[in-house]
Amino acid sequence: MKLCIAIFVTVFVATGIRYGSTAFTPALMEKVITCRGDATDVTLMFDSGFNGEVFTTGFHTDSRCRARGTGTESLTLQIDYNECGVFQNTADQTYMVFVNVAQRQNLIKADDQAFLVTCHYDIDMSVDNQR
Repeated sequence: MKLCIAIFVTVFVATGIRYGSTAFTPALMEKVITCRGDATDVTLMFDSGFNGEVFTTGFHTDSRCRARGTGTESLTLQIDYNECGVFQNTADQTYMVFVNVAQRQNLIKADDQAFLVTCHYDIDMSVDNQR
């Protein structure tokens, strides 16, 4: 009887892990956004090894707009301002894009995390009138 229970528990736990159970998924602990002149770096830190995907909304299949976890506790997604659905708001002088965190590769679920990344930029409007 004890052997049957042990086999059932092992099969149940293995099935939950294989098919995307969130019981053992790493928690997102910190986000570091680095705004550069031509792109944004989004670095995410997890409490344990992350094997999922991070991608911009609508660009899951574009490898330029996606980073895949390899079991490390941090992951960086580089987003070029001219790609990946980045929206430029000239009135507010910002670049904005939604970033999604999927706990499993190639499996997008309704409970995946998403957040807005915004970078502000300055335009020097001064004109030198010296001739």
